[in-house]
Parts: sequence; C-alpha cells; structure tokens
Amino acid sequence: MANADSGRANSRRMADVGADGVSRDGNLRVAHTARAAHTPRAVRNVRVEAMRLAAIVGISLFHTMMPWTAQALCDPAAGCSRIGDMLGSDPAVLAVLGVIALMGAWGNHVFFMISGFYLIPSLARRSKQAGYWRDALRGTVRRVLVIAVSVVLVAVVALAFDAWVMPLVNVHLVWQWTLGIEFVWLYAAFVAVAPVLACLLWRVPARVRVAVACVLVVALVMVNGYVAFVSPGDAATRGLTDWRKWMSAITYAVSFAIAGVAGMSGAPRPADLPRWRRRWVKALVAVAAVVLTVEAVAAMRRDVTVIAQLSYKSTSAASMALAFLLVMVCAAGSGGEGVDLARASREAGAS
Repeated sequence: MANADSGRANSRRMADVGADGVSRDGNLRVAHTARAAHTPRAVRNVRVEAMRLAAIVGISLFHTMMPWTAQALCDPAAGCSRIGDMLGSDPAVLAVLGVIALMGAWGNHVFFMISGFYLIPSLARRSKQAGYWRDALRGTVRRVLVIAVSVVLVAVVALAFDAWVMPLVNVHLVWQWTLGIEFVWLYAAFVAVAPVLACLLWRVPARVRVAVACVLVVALVMVNGYVAFVSPGDAATRGLTDWRKWMSAITYAVSFAIAGVAGMSGAPRPADLPRWRRRWVKALVAVAAVVLTVEAVAAMRRDVTVIAQLSYKSTSAASMALAFLLVMVCAAGSGGEGVDLARASREAGAS
C-alpha cells in the first residue's frame, strides 16, 4: 500500500515536472517570438527610393541646363546674348528654367533629409543601449569609407576616360574632387557627427526638439533670404573665408537635423497614416502652387532678378520646403499587409 502511494506521488511529481517543463519551453518560445516580432528589420519604402531617383534626375537636369539658365537670366537692360534674349523673352521657357533652377538645391535637400529622417532616429533609439559608441563608431567608419571609396572609383573611371576616350574638363585638378564635390563631403561629415547628434536629441524632450528645430528653420530662412536678396556677393570668387560660403553647409546641416527630429517624432497609428499622408499632400500641393505661381508671374514680367534670387545657390526656402514635405509624404505610408513603413524603416535605420 505504501509502495502504491509512493508510486502515485512519484507519478504526480513527474507530471508536475513535465508540465512545468512544457510551460517553461512554451514561455521561452513565446518570448523568443515576441523579441523577433519587435526586432527592427530593414524595410524598403518604394516611394522613398523613387524620390531618391527623382532627386538624381533633378540634380542632373539642373546641372545640364545651367548654361542656358544663366543666359536666360541675363538683364535685358544690360544686354543679352542672342540665345539669352530668345530664351528670356518666352515666358513659358523662362518659367520652366526657373523651376529647373530650384531642382539643384531641392535634390540635395532630399538626399540629406532622407538620411537624417532614418539614420538619426535609429541611432537615437540605440544610444541607451550598452556598447552604443563602439557600434556607432563601426557603423560611421563603414559609411564614411563607402563614400570615400565611391569617390575614388568615380575619379579612377573619370581619369581613365580622360586618358583613353576623350579629355574631361578639370578632371586632373584636386579642387574637382574636394570643393568641386563639396556636398558629398558634407554628407560624410553629417554621417560622422550623426551618433553624437542622435544621442543629444534623444535626451531632449520632444517638444523642445521641435521648438528648437522650428527656430533654426526660421533663422535659416531669414539669413538665406538676406544672402539671396540683399547681399549675394560674388559667387565666382567666394572662398572658404566668406561666411556666405558656409551658409550652404549650415543650410544642409539644418536640413539633415530637422529631418532627424521629424523622424524621431511619434509616428501615428497605422490606421491614421492615410489621414496624415493626406495632410502632408495638401501642404505639398499648396507650397508647390505658390512656388509655380511666383515663377510664372515673374516669367511673364521677365523679372529675371526675382527668378535668380528664388533659386540662388543653396538659399532657396522653396526648395527646402518642397523637399521636406515630399519626404514626409513618401515616408508616411504603409506597405503590404498594413506594414507601417514609416515606423519600421526608422527603427531599422533604412528606408
């Protein structure tokens, strides 16, 4: 009888142990599944990739049309070339050239804003984790090396083309690969300081971040407006000691930073994404309509001064506003099965 009771007790203990083991295994599986579900994965947003392509086309078109734009924006009172007078006397052509003149800065803003929108939030969220600075340093070195190697490869191809196919202008000058592509090196600099910027922004309250970003944008627009409309100086002879030269770098740095602040803002619920996207679309359409109207009126009046000032170097507030709104429109979207691309991409640090 005692043996029977002992056997039943042992059986119950074995059953309890088995059940507990199954429970623990189940909990481990659930925990593992939960962690996997919350692990950020790189999610490509097709809209953002298309916007990158559009920015490349816009920058290329801007540089291709620069000789014709410069001739069209000549002062009729001072005398224009034959081509310049023909281009400038046609309001439709002048308006189109005025819009194309905005595409150079617009394209640069798009690239800087896309990077800031995804890279800064991703780094900011990781800044509270152990080993952040070591991992951030590795990632930064890798990104900067990719940029540097890309420039070297392009330089090698250009030099080979110059040597064996046809001569290329200024390809042998050091300036061509330094200040001649200053925006590439600016991007490398922004990537290098991104871990520090992200760490600082993460420790600032959200409302303060947004308020500081708004103040920076207003101050930047005012200073850039002064440069474009009041004191442009001689762009041809402008060196690194000229403060106007540094305004281009400052402008794109602010562009990179405010996009990062926007990316760190709490994303709306997936169900609210269509409504938020419609708001951004309306704002984009409104700004684009104002810009096109101003360009059209200036072209009809042949006010080449206004057209030139609106797109002067990197000072264009219109280019910056259009780039920011388009980034927000493209980033605020959902993918297959309702995936929130805005949230998933920012957490993974990829678009």
